[in-house]
Amino acid sequence: MDLICWSPNRLEDLQEVVAWYVQKHGVRQVLFISLKGEAKIWNYENNRITGHVTLGLFQAEHIEMYGQMLVDSS
Repeated sequence: MDLICWSPNRLEDLQEVVAWYVQKHGVRQVLFISLKGEAKIWNYENNRITGHVTLGLFQAEHIEMYGQMLVDSS
């Protein structure tokens, strides 16, 4: 699992960066942690967002669980 830190001016900027990453590495799910600490998994298909799962507040002690969720859904 890779961690990308990004402080965009707009959410669209972040989505463009992630679309590039998804296309380059062929991943289908990305774990996002907002500046407010909210965790979501965004689902991608052909570098387009196809949906997301809201996980609630990010808890660092559950990072392995988040990773396993990504593995299980790929």
